[in-house]
Amino acid sequence: MVLEASLSAKWAEKDFLRDFFFAFLIGCVALTMSHTLFNKSASIFAIALISVATVTLLTKVLGKEEKKAYLAAKKGYEGRFLEEHEPAIQFLLTYFFAIVCVFAMFYFVLPPSAHSIFEIQFEGISELSALEQAHPITSFASNLVILVSTFIVALVFGGGIAFVLTWNASVAGVLLGMVALDPAGNSPILLLLILPELLAYHIAGIAGGIMSAGITRHGIRGKAFKYITRDVSKLIALAVVNLVFVVVLQRVFM
Repeated sequence: MVLEASLSAKWAEKDFLRDFFFAFLIGCVALTMSHTLFNKSASIFAIALISVATVTLLTKVLGKEEKKAYLAAKKGYEGRFLEEHEPAIQFLLTYFFAIVCVFAMFYFVLPPSAHSIFEIQFEGISELSALEQAHPITSFASNLVILVSTFIVALVFGGGIAFVLTWNASVAGVLLGMVALDPAGNSPILLLLILPELLAYHIAGIAGGIMSAGITRHGIRGKAFKYITRDVSKLIALAVVNLVFVVVLQRVFM
């Protein structure tokens, strides 16, 4: 309760160094407690604890973005999409990279005998790695399915956005730790390919969270829903562009 109350949505988007420290601290506390109490299941419990600690803040931030999207579009400012949402996007990316750093640091610092706590992340990395080995079109189609699923989870379960963002960050963090600890055995190219994918899922989660907040506030009828859908569509398009970029990288490196 103390940690989640230490940052409010009102000023979460104003000081990104403070945001990074806030998310990093929550991640360290959650992973340390989980490792102490749950041992081999530590990483999944850490994700749950981080999600619980940040879900209120993340949903409030996305609620603010939904309101911005509605008011900006209503006033005819549709062309100022990135300008309108830049603080929230920066905040959510800061949160993402803070959790990435936590998991990377713990993977790097813990002895190899303790790496079993990241088993669920290893499975996620293996699945993503298998996609990279597939034909680019097959890989793109599979990633698109995951992207849509991520959007739906964040849309249907408003608080699901916290779990989605934290899970993606944990996978990226463990992969980063693997590459840093053994660059010869874990190709940095795999990190280069997987990070844009995880970023695409991250953006889809943000879009789903904004849509969820919009439907909760305005319903699905009237102009409000139409206005919010415009910005959500732009975010989804940005996520899909990321997946196309991954296909290009596959053609170059694989």
